[in-house]
Amino acid sequence: MKKEKKSFKTCIDNERNFLISVVRELSENEWNKESLCAGWSVGEVVNHVMLLDRLPISLGWKSIPKLILELFFERRLITSSMINWQKRMTSLGVDDAIKRLSKKRKPVRSIFGITGIKFNIIEEVIHTEDIIRPLGINRTVNHDNYILWECVKLLSSFQNKKLKHLKNIEVIFNDEYNMTLSKGFYGKKINKNLNSDSKIIGKPIELLLFFSGRPSNVKITNNNITNENLKY
Repeated sequence: MKKEKKSFKTCIDNERNFLISVVRELSENEWNKESLCAGWSVGEVVNHVMLLDRLPISLGWKSIPKLILELFFERRLITSSMINWQKRMTSLGVDDAIKRLSKKRKPVRSIFGITGIKFNIIEEVIHTEDIIRPLGINRTVNHDNYILWECVKLLSSFQNKKLKHLKNIEVIFNDEYNMTLSKGFYGKKINKNLNSDSKIIGKPIELLLFFSGRPSNVKITNNNITNENLKY
């Protein structure tokens, strides 16, 4: 378990280092360009990634009561406190962001063990793609497919319930990684030979984007299943 945890943490570090290398090369126009995450600029997504580095301290102590209220009582996933912080930090520009990206961090979700670390990887990878795809930047860092597949399984267990007309869906990456999702067993891996009503086929990062509701290069064999069926 310790070895596996270390490899997952290495994945987070490698992804962050790649993001830093991308941000270093951004022009002001690119910083302000709309990202793949609708309504957010590239700069806002960069700062959103950093929000998790030290949440809730990153927001400032005065914002914590409001953050708790919005998270637990108003049930907001992205609170107004977070949005305001992102906008404020984004206005400081690229150079300031690079300094903060490079600082030692304690991702809030990592305190919840391997599951929390997987969620950190999911956040890092998805939001990095939010940044690089609209800018036409190629990914130059690769991760172990097993790690990414474990993240796909975790994310799909939360998101596949949002798919319309779902019965059984087979999710496939190569012949090595294969699972069937059903309404009764979200994210559970069952017999790969089970007949499925639909298939979603794609590389792990494309599957992560699909299950987060982003445009993605996956092959879908059921017309009722689309990225529009999902809300992030």
